[in-house]
Amino acid sequence: MSTLAGVFEEACHENIELRCAAHNQYQADLDFGRAFMDASRGNLADARTFPGECRGMAAAPAGEAVWLRSPRDCEAPTQTAKKWCEGLARRKSACWILLIVGNAATRRRPGNATAITAFVCAAVALTARAAAGAPDDFHAAVSDSGPLLYYQFNESTGAAINHGSLGALYDATYFGTPFRAVGTAAGDTGVRFDSADDYLESLSIAPLTLAGNPTFSAEALVFVLEDGGAALWAPLLHWGISSPGDPTMKSVYFSFSNGDAEEIFAGFYNGGLQTVDPVPKGRWHHVVWTRTGGGAANVGTTVYVDGVNAALETDPDLPADSATPLVVNSEFRIDRARDFTRFFTGNLDELALYDRILTADEVEEHYAKIGNCGLPQCLDFDGSCRSCAQPLSTGPAPLASDALAVLRRAVGSRKCNACVCDVDSSGSVVASDALLTLKRAVGQPIALDCPAAS
Repeated sequence: MSTLAGVFEEACHENIELRCAAHNQYQADLDFGRAFMDASRGNLADARTFPGECRGMAAAPAGEAVWLRSPRDCEAPTQTAKKWCEGLARRKSACWILLIVGNAATRRRPGNATAITAFVCAAVALTARAAAGAPDDFHAAVSDSGPLLYYQFNESTGAAINHGSLGALYDATYFGTPFRAVGTAAGDTGVRFDSADDYLESLSIAPLTLAGNPTFSAEALVFVLEDGGAALWAPLLHWGISSPGDPTMKSVYFSFSNGDAEEIFAGFYNGGLQTVDPVPKGRWHHVVWTRTGGGAANVGTTVYVDGVNAALETDPDLPADSATPLVVNSEFRIDRARDFTRFFTGNLDELALYDRILTADEVEEHYAKIGNCGLPQCLDFDGSCRSCAQPLSTGPAPLASDALAVLRRAVGSRKCNACVCDVDSSGSVVASDALLTLKRAVGQPIALDCPAAS
């Protein structure tokens, strides 16, 4: 698809005329229509006139775009679009742009026998900042819910700052060599763990309210690499002791299940519940565990995955799923427990802990505030948002270093999703993709056309 970055350079003006282009797989850069619109702060743009048969309207949250791939998709707003529309008027700082492109008939340009079949209808909303998504909205929603702990993992140096009510006494120290300030789909940054020695530990021991048989909620944004894994109930968040004596039920595990990075475990040492349906790798997931204390390890637990109440089952690999917790507090740990080698390989962004139950409405609200990669960007293999031909850089055009990274992908020495490195939509990444990227980097008017994210 064509990138629309140039269209938006002068976006926030009252009367805008846009000339748009579509691309098919042969990169035919053909002019096919105009859309006229208003853009006014705090309100939806209103299309004055537009060509073709696309008569519907959709809207996206700040920094994102919804691409509707046929006229049928445009006949009425989707439920998601309706929810977005309801919130648009409340965003006084936003500049909203509605772009509508026809999908009526196949057209040919004189002198060019290539048919255009890739017409789309799109609705786009922009704000003044260039972040992909609205992480500030998520930060505000979590903070409004009153967490004890809240780590955003956006520090490039120093400790992980606790933004929760327990304050700086619960900042966390980084150990090992994790990658810090890595990009996320929410447009901010997080931390990436890639070995057993990468973890964090809080400066202080968990408060007494989280000992014994506690009530709490835990929340995280997590991304496991496609080839990543999780060893021995690798914890997103852990507290409690493993010795001396029998460690059963004496520590909390908000974690992955046993050696399975596509199952979430919510429980205690030697007992708890795990998700029934897989939580796929290679995607960001919002995971929430709410637990009403006082009962057995397999009672009082609800787990939400991406805003949905997940089906749970007792963990068949543990001997005490129905035992009663008796947590003995320790410091909080992230991506490590206090025995064995328990860790996962992937990214963590936003981790919060509450001393109460988050309601289903709160969980849904938090999930709705999470940003995603806004077109023309897509999610790369490492969980970051990238533009076509820019596996490394983030500016308006590729650099020579991007061309080298594409070449490395072509020869198999690095990873890169097709929506970033297959710059001619050929179906594979080869040396010619690197050459096209380099030509664009040095200023040649080369059309780059990566496929849509799968």
